[in-house]
Amino acid sequence: MNKRTFLLLVFLTSNSFVLADEYITNEYYEEAISYMDVNESFEIVETDIIEENSTMEDVTVEKEETKELSEYLVALKEAQKTGKVILLAIRATHCHYCDEMEKETLSEPSVKSALDADFITLHYNQDLESLPLALQEGMTPNFIFVDQDENIINQYPGMRSPKEFKEALAEILAK
Repeated sequence: MNKRTFLLLVFLTSNSFVLADEYITNEYYEEAISYMDVNESFEIVETDIIEENSTMEDVTVEKEETKELSEYLVALKEAQKTGKVILLAIRATHCHYCDEMEKETLSEPSVKSALDADFITLHYNQDLESLPLALQEGMTPNFIFVDQDENIINQYPGMRSPKEFKEALAEILAK
């Protein structure tokens, strides 16, 4: 067998494999199509074409101050007038310790009178409201003390007894 015959044989054999592969692929494709429902329809979506030179009316959007921000701004103005410290009392919706802190500590008469005398207290639920000063959500309960220049004086996260909380308030006032 000469070289030319050998190459011709290889060519014909390889060509047969290619044809066989194409046949199998087409047969598989036809079988897949036969399983499709004849009544299947394709949805045609129409789109509106906007003219290139069309104009739209000018729309003015007024930014409305949120309740939380306005409460904070009112408290800030009061702090600047009176020299009181702003207390941001932050809680979460399903926070057991936050509930305990409100029932046992913040409602205790001596704590209430200390807060009323020297602090402006704002209560926030971090799950429902945005926090002032671009504060991020975190551990709750959390108590953040802010001066009249919007500097954070200190932060006390976690549950505290009335005695511990009054000590923290005294520490803030001493600064």
